[in-house]
Amino acid sequence: MRLLTIFLLSFILLTAYLSMLSSCAQVGSLTGGPRDTIPPQLDSARSTPNFQTHFEKQSILLAFDEFVDLKDVFNQVVVSPPLAKRPTVTLEKYRNVRFEFDKDEVLRPDATYTIQFGDAIKDFTEGNAAPIRFIFSTGDYIDSLQVSGSVVDAFTGKPVDKILVLLYDNLADSVVRTERPFYFSKTDAKGNFKIENVKSDTFKIFALEDANLNYLFDQSSERIGFLDHTIYTGDSIQAPVQIRFFQEELPLRLLGQPNIQPGLVKLTFNREPWDLEFEASEPLLFHKTEKDTVFLYHERSDTLSWKVLLQTGERHDTVLVRPVTRPANWDQMRLRTATKGQLPAQNPTQPIQVRWNYPVKEVTLDSIQLWGDSTLLADKNLRVYPDSSDLQQLTVQFDWEEGKTYRLLFLPHALEGWQGLTNDSLTLRCPIAQQADLGSLHLKIDSLETGQSYLVELMQQETTLTRFTLSGDQSSWENWIPGLKPGTYQIRLIEDRDGNGRWSPGNYDRKLQPERLLNWPVEPVRANWEVEASFEVKWPEN
Repeated sequence: MRLLTIFLLSFILLTAYLSMLSSCAQVGSLTGGPRDTIPPQLDSARSTPNFQTHFEKQSILLAFDEFVDLKDVFNQVVVSPPLAKRPTVTLEKYRNVRFEFDKDEVLRPDATYTIQFGDAIKDFTEGNAAPIRFIFSTGDYIDSLQVSGSVVDAFTGKPVDKILVLLYDNLADSVVRTERPFYFSKTDAKGNFKIENVKSDTFKIFALEDANLNYLFDQSSERIGFLDHTIYTGDSIQAPVQIRFFQEELPLRLLGQPNIQPGLVKLTFNREPWDLEFEASEPLLFHKTEKDTVFLYHERSDTLSWKVLLQTGERHDTVLVRPVTRPANWDQMRLRTATKGQLPAQNPTQPIQVRWNYPVKEVTLDSIQLWGDSTLLADKNLRVYPDSSDLQQLTVQFDWEEGKTYRLLFLPHALEGWQGLTNDSLTLRCPIAQQADLGSLHLKIDSLETGQSYLVELMQQETTLTRFTLSGDQSSWENWIPGLKPGTYQIRLIEDRDGNGRWSPGNYDRKLQPERLLNWPVEPVRANWEVEASFEVKWPEN
């Protein structure tokens, strides 16, 4: 009995003590102290030796000094030269990463291999990536040369990331379609690349957006870049190279069935149809192209079918336009301006352009009124007419007075448009700027190559405001551009080698590089100020 009492008393005291401890201690994450920024370190004693020569295919073990995580192996782990078979990379016991070659993989003789793990291996807590490169040679020594450079978009000049840069010791033109490269690397976010541990040799270099991940240029949609010449890696330092990246122009192809609406046929293509020729079996009122789509406005009543014949190069297509029933709300459709209420401030020396939602065929000038303040202006100098090249745009000419706001009133049925549409009563406010509120640009370009055609574009952000075509018989050119609103502008110069009036990409089989262009920033245009902008054509060396 005495022993039982002692046991019960001891149990009660122990329970009370543990309860007191639990009430004093609170479970939570530790705070304070510096953040761990040191990536996992290799334990060389337990890892497969790096920088081996006479390497024979074997399992490669990377042992670390802490717990690690393994992620995104497919994108992060890169082997150069590329392997024919996909290797396996696995995490073992949280500290070891194992790289296994496929059993059927055959390594190249006398080649230096680099396995880059990128950001695949990170510590378990803070996510610090271990910058691991495992290098071995199947020959007598480790190659130590390198090729570096950058890949930029040929049109925008901006760097292109996550692009393969391929080196071939086979210099045949077909090699990019038939063989995997001897070495390769990927560009970073700044478009830079570096291919290390390269042998001394002559190489063809090629940049590839490898859509199907087979290291071959075998899809017309894959973007590419190449140099006109080979590069030699010798004992001297190899100068960085720059590769201009582009997509070859695809054969024009109509995408799916045309969108047919009453009085309108919309043809959408796989690219901008600049080389399209067409012939309609019925008269067209107006046609226009916006990016990859052609709009055909017609006046045909929707009772009979008719055809549009399309041609690009040697390819021919026929579009059958079938009758389409007008929608129930057709009677409510009206001609309306694209800008409602008020136009932006207009240049007093230029006519006003008014854009409409549908093409305009005829204008009844007697049904259009121009008001200045509260006065109806009965001035015979007022002219209003559709633009012959764009029937959706009306040109309004008048001797505008600086600093004044006009009201342009379109009475009902002042306009007759496509498919008989007319307008309701509509008023537009047209403020006219002061000349002193506008600036101008005096532009001069020197060192033009005689015999070469150019395009000069005045740009604001990504919008082309005006374009000039330069013939090939002048070494310098200048122009005065008045009436510019204060702001920032750019000048773009395109070397129009083929004379087609637009920028053209390159073609690998024809050994054509994309047409070169230069972008020049212009000093900001200020009110009542003329900016002098002089530029010299200097192409960057490749």
